[in-house]
Amino acid sequence: MVSLSAPRSTGPLVLRLASSPRPALVQEPGAPDEPGAVDQRIELSGRVTVNWAAKFAGLLGAEGIGAGDAVALDLPVHWLSHALALGVLCAEAEPALEGDSPAAVLTDRPEAWPDPSVAVFAVALPRGLEPEFDGPAADPAVVDVAAEIRAQPDALPGPVDHVRPASIPAGADVAPDDDGPRPRLTWAGVRAALEAWDAGRVVTVRP
Repeated sequence: MVSLSAPRSTGPLVLRLASSPRPALVQEPGAPDEPGAVDQRIELSGRVTVNWAAKFAGLLGAEGIGAGDAVALDLPVHWLSHALALGVLCAEAEPALEGDSPAAVLTDRPEAWPDPSVAVFAVALPRGLEPEFDGPAADPAVVDVAAEIRAQPDALPGPVDHVRPASIPAGADVAPDDDGPRPRLTWAGVRAALEAWDAGRVVTVRP
């Protein structure tokens, strides 16, 4: 396991991010009825962002998803979406791009992914800082992230030197079409976030 406690000014992107007490991920409030919006400004330090990523990397590993597995994103842009996507990379899984058959998907609409060969991680995006658990999923094959992530360790599961902007190749994301009111996070968007963090900038999610 990799400790997140030692402060770093150089080295791998994730470890530099984990050592930072400064805001790294910010979401501005949106409309009360807007899916994926938050009720008040949310600020996560680099350390807290990586804490969420580490927990999700642990959950992926517990569910058998790891090195070389392609993972699709099917979530609105949200602070938690960004943190979980970082967790995918920390687990050594790979972005699912056009032409790939994903091994897993992160989604707020599990019914859109009926293929039993795809591990479905259902994500209810909170309007605050704590993921909301609404009870057992209707489909027992679906992993409810809010219910399972709290039990995961805060430590990264292994080395994270590989997590850098160049680790996400150019390509179209694998996800169903969407006509919802809020943009959905893509792996290209995650790459942009990594570039910002690598340069010491804050990633801001706006309505």
